[in-house]
Amino acid sequence: MSRDFNGTTSYIEATSAPVTDVPLTLAAWFNADLATTNIVMLSVAARTVDNSFALIAGGASPGDPVQAQTRVTSGATTNATSAAGAFTANNWFHGAAVFSAANNRLAYRDGVAGTANTTSLTMSGIDTLGIGVRPGATRSNYFDGEVMEAAIWNVALDAAEIKALSEGFKPTQIRPNALVFYAPIIREIADYARGVTLNQNATTVTPHHRRYG
Repeated sequence: MSRDFNGTTSYIEATSAPVTDVPLTLAAWFNADLATTNIVMLSVAARTVDNSFALIAGGASPGDPVQAQTRVTSGATTNATSAAGAFTANNWFHGAAVFSAANNRLAYRDGVAGTANTTSLTMSGIDTLGIGVRPGATRSNYFDGEVMEAAIWNVALDAAEIKALSEGFKPTQIRPNALVFYAPIIREIADYARGVTLNQNATTVTPHHRRYG
């Protein structure tokens, strides 16, 4: 099973963050209902000042890419990079965002990377996790569609590891000692890595992607 998000009120959140600064990797499988707006698959954020690291389906960006984005103070400063190739609505894709340093972020779609963004941006105050939403003083960028196999590592995974995830390897098979969050988002909603407590609002159960039965 996966979880379906309605694009307006659905989200899964934790009031703690499994990682608060670089390096980190965000990854998830997603099936968006639209490719016309920027919607967040997975993020860690600062609730009071809206700082965030986010993995995004960038439907409002040219070429409809998967994006890795850092944002400070509610969008006052944003740095993002796009994976190669486009995602399309109503199809499953694997997305990943690798933040190896304050001045290095890289996005992958189905294991294929784009070009790294190397503008430096210092993050602070990260204290919240969101699936299907960007948490913050005001929630934003609600995901419209399905998300599953959401995972976070406190290291920068390499290209071969991201490719393996996109080919169906489970997050628990990729650097398990650095896996700090893993929510398959099956019928139950739970973190299988370190037991982060998750709360959900208005998500519904849908069949898991065929790679995971």
